[in-house]
Amino acid sequence: MFRTSMLATLAVACLSALIGAGALAADEPVDLTLLEGKTIDVVLKAGKSMEAVEVAKVTPGSAAGSIKAMTVKVPPTGRIQPLVMTSIEELKLDGQPLDVLFDLKQRTLAHSPERRAKRLEYEARVKEQLKAKRAHLWPEYSAPQQQTFVDEEKEFINKIAKVFPGMTLYETKYYLFYTDMPEVQIKGYIAYLDDMYAQLCKAYGVPEGKNVWRGKCVVVAFVERKSFTEFEQKLLNNADSGGAQGIAHSFGNGRVVISCYRGNDPAFFATVLVHETSHGFVHRYKSSARIPSWINEGIADWVAAAVVRADDNVQRRQREAARIAKESGSLGGNFFDDKNIEAWQYGAATTIVDMLLKMSGKQYRAMIDGIKDGLDWEESLKQAYNLTVPELVQRYGQYIGAPNLRP
Repeated sequence: MFRTSMLATLAVACLSALIGAGALAADEPVDLTLLEGKTIDVVLKAGKSMEAVEVAKVTPGSAAGSIKAMTVKVPPTGRIQPLVMTSIEELKLDGQPLDVLFDLKQRTLAHSPERRAKRLEYEARVKEQLKAKRAHLWPEYSAPQQQTFVDEEKEFINKIAKVFPGMTLYETKYYLFYTDMPEVQIKGYIAYLDDMYAQLCKAYGVPEGKNVWRGKCVVVAFVERKSFTEFEQKLLNNADSGGAQGIAHSFGNGRVVISCYRGNDPAFFATVLVHETSHGFVHRYKSSARIPSWINEGIADWVAAAVVRADDNVQRRQREAARIAKESGSLGGNFFDDKNIEAWQYGAATTIVDMLLKMSGKQYRAMIDGIKDGLDWEESLKQAYNLTVPELVQRYGQYIGAPNLRP
């Protein structure tokens, strides 16, 4: 049973401080029995995540620091739920992994120094790779930190309200959706965003229920283009929104703000909304390392097509890109290198990403993980799929009926 002595209280405080600072060495002991009363995140082997649950009770195991049972209070109801120890992949305190492992012989869950050492070695290597790319791993945040970020975003929304009175905030698990659209229309668009989130979590191997955002993703959606343009200028210092109907603003500190306007085609707007928000998801995945434009736009249109079935613009772009590529015998020469691919190339990007996903979802995740770990995308493609860029182009060419296609 959890001890309430001053010594135990001090031990818990020290444990939190060390983990919160990321200072635990590979051989630093972690006493899981001291988690009782703490708020933790639980990652399950089934690919699900339980965030910000309070540990109601732990039952110590025979080995020091191990536990053989645990119950948690699940928010928001506070329902008490026992956890099956064999189902736990990881426990996180203050956003930091405890590197746990289930001991089949002892039938207990305990901290694994070997697992910690392996993780720290991986993180050190990745940090060096990312440093060369002027990028960094995104930190894990505790529940109080996440709430602070949400409060900051609500302050931003209050600033918007002073310029655009009469808008309404709809807060969900992952989004702060601020809009002047009629309430009757909102439910459907939020449902599209939730579906997008689930689809991308599956594609990228993110545990179901995990919040990837820094706080929550802010979506500012107007009815009219005029308001969208004014918002971009006055609130985001963007003097030129071009012909865009939506823009994903991904900031260096991890914030994501999506701005857009509905216009006269609700189905196409749904595609734009999902497309742009997916860019924010990709920005928040693992690290700040940049994903090449062709992959980023390809997955954005891929998930938009999967979620918004009432709109066929993605499919039409795929057909148009295939036609242009076949006629020219090329993807345009700049397809893999440009910071922003051309409008007609979106269709080719979507088809290639779809091909890669159909070849293997596991290999696709490995390719993205490699890029987010700081590898050049060509090297990550080679490691994940054993494909060179010319071989990838050839496969796309064969798919569209242009076997001699050039990059």
